[in-house]
Amino acid sequence: MKTINIFQVVRRLAFIALPALVITACTADPDDTNLYPDPKEDPDAEIENITITDYISRQAEYSHFYYLMQRSGHDRIMASYGTYTCFLPDNDAVERYCDKLWNDPESVDESGNILHNGMTENSLEGLTDSLCTDIVTFHLANQMFTISNLMSDGGNVAIPTMLGRAITTSTSMVDTTIVLNDEARIVEFDILTSNGYVHLLDEVIPRENALIANALKKDGRFNIFYEALELCGLDSLMQVTRRELNPANEPIGASFTESGMFIYCETNNKECKLGFTIFAEPDAVLAQKGITSVQDLIAHANQVYAQAANPSTGWYDYYRRYNKTVSTGNDFNSPQNALNMWLRYHILGFKVSPEAMPTNWNVWNESGWNGNSYDYFETLLPNTLLKVERVHRQTGIHGAGTYCINRAVENNNLTDGIETLGSSSMHPELTPGVHLETQNGIISPVNGQIYPIGDLLEYTEIVPGPYSGSAHGPGVLNERMRFDAWSILHEAMTNEIRGRGMDYIRTFGGTDGGTRLRFPIDFFENVRVYNGVTGTCLDMNVRNPLNDPTTNCWLAYMGDTFQGSYEFDLAIRMPPVPDGMYELRMAVTLSGGTFSMVQYYLGASVYNEDGTIRISGNELERMTPLGIPIDMRMESTDERIGYESPRVEVSSGYEIVEDGGLENDKVMRTHGYMKDALSVCKEYHQGTHKLNYNGQMNARYQPYNVRRILTKANFEQGDYWIRLKAITPGKYQIDYFELCPVRISENAQYLEDMY
Repeated sequence: MKTINIFQVVRRLAFIALPALVITACTADPDDTNLYPDPKEDPDAEIENITITDYISRQAEYSHFYYLMQRSGHDRIMASYGTYTCFLPDNDAVERYCDKLWNDPESVDESGNILHNGMTENSLEGLTDSLCTDIVTFHLANQMFTISNLMSDGGNVAIPTMLGRAITTSTSMVDTTIVLNDEARIVEFDILTSNGYVHLLDEVIPRENALIANALKKDGRFNIFYEALELCGLDSLMQVTRRELNPANEPIGASFTESGMFIYCETNNKECKLGFTIFAEPDAVLAQKGITSVQDLIAHANQVYAQAANPSTGWYDYYRRYNKTVSTGNDFNSPQNALNMWLRYHILGFKVSPEAMPTNWNVWNESGWNGNSYDYFETLLPNTLLKVERVHRQTGIHGAGTYCINRAVENNNLTDGIETLGSSSMHPELTPGVHLETQNGIISPVNGQIYPIGDLLEYTEIVPGPYSGSAHGPGVLNERMRFDAWSILHEAMTNEIRGRGMDYIRTFGGTDGGTRLRFPIDFFENVRVYNGVTGTCLDMNVRNPLNDPTTNCWLAYMGDTFQGSYEFDLAIRMPPVPDGMYELRMAVTLSGGTFSMVQYYLGASVYNEDGTIRISGNELERMTPLGIPIDMRMESTDERIGYESPRVEVSSGYEIVEDGGLENDKVMRTHGYMKDALSVCKEYHQGTHKLNYNGQMNARYQPYNVRRILTKANFEQGDYWIRLKAITPGKYQIDYFELCPVRISENAQYLEDMY
């Protein structure tokens, strides 16, 4: 393939099949300062700057895509100043795609007449304007992605497009090339223009136009799962795509407009995207368990869940407490039917894209801590959670870089040492969990995400832990559960905001200096605002790129925080946890005069006899104050907290005090506080977690990051809300919550680890 000479430095390489994925001539991460070469510094550089549109218009083999750009008006956009990426298919690829649209067997009316997806003829000219726009915008991104960006995490990257839907990358097992949506190969890459990068493709990037249940059906690997889904009526439950916001609710009060604040909305603040996530066993996986038909699956589900709500031995606390009898009959539409329960535990009521799966952003996973990144997600089986882990090192059957669901080890969060997870003999594996595929074979329908899994996913007793009549034993969820604020606020994941950097957020508009995103006050179903737009703002402190030394990276768990301002009064719904006695904690940032004094409250819902909520825990009369207000303006060294640094400065840098700060930890606990977690760090992939080196830092050693122990209480598997009410105007910030069983926080034999 010939090399094309455009009028400035172009880096263009062809993929070659290699025994391993090794690329030696990729460009570095995008840097706007290098987009316009200086002839004095680079004699080979040309003065003229070529835009993406200029480049495409001069290549005859890409004239079809240029035609689509002209039809949609994006030739003008790609000729303007900015930072873009274009994934460019050649003419043959565009012709093949048009032919697929024209001969699409699923584009039919109720009488079976072929509709050709609205095309008037099988040609470029036969495409409608809307089809032209959809095709083009699905190949354009509002930020720059080099091949090295696309290869991060082993090529498992989600790229946000101008269409508002992401494309996913994977690595071809045949020739080690990067593939988009499992079909379009990048054949040449990193063609640099004055306003972004161009990557050449051998196919148009396919996009799934079906809703999530239909996409599952069409795929062909999940026939038994889909048949069961349809039998239980859960396919119709997942037909929604958007929720209307209250048009009367402005996103912010007029006086609250701030410099550098980005306002997020869909369709002029009137809609919020909705979505779902399905973890599905392919037929081949079910067959390995002896399940080759829906009838087999029904029998299996009956066996698994029949005793889940048994009054004396059942482990499903919510159903057991309200005497809900699990049905093994043919009432498949009932949420108490065993097959219905089996399926619901596979489904999340929100979309989790690959980049929003447990991330290692600001989570230490190098020397000093061999733990995994993790997160907890609420399922459609009422009041249940599943745990997803990102494995950083070989763990049992799971290789490094893979994901698993509901893995459990003995004595998790307990240690027999200081600044260690404890000796390996303390933590034998209770269950290896279920392998989760996040790269090859995933499906991205219009309103969700479908992930193939490698074993049966079930809410068995190992998840909450065996029930003894008064407490649960060791299990997946019988551990310190740390919930990032943005894993609780599901709409942030469905709208593909969580896990994104500021470069992506800037595509919403605003100024280049912005670091936060502001939402309409009725955007989140798990947030209730009590004083309207005149008092409360809902903001996101956005994760900033770690690889960009010119931008700040927050010292925050998973890189971002929930933040707002003014005379706020709001409540956040907590994730449901199994029955037990817990410490409820919240990560608190102490940051001087701009922050607020906050009173916290806890509200529990009141249930009817059948287990339905009669009074929600977010009703003000149901909320109990949690101690005295917390003054976020004070320093942690204040005697009311009593923080002392666990490290001391020496000539070579820093050293940790002899007991690792353990005695001071005990003092802080008497005041209701803890140091922040040792596994929360800044720029986790460089330096050492014990040293403040080139801006690297760990939250445990920073006095402005602490955890407040809000209460110790008996929680039942159900509905709880935490209210934050400003005593003085200012900012609030929530990084994460923790619900820690007292068997860990008050263990007589071991210490709770510092991580």
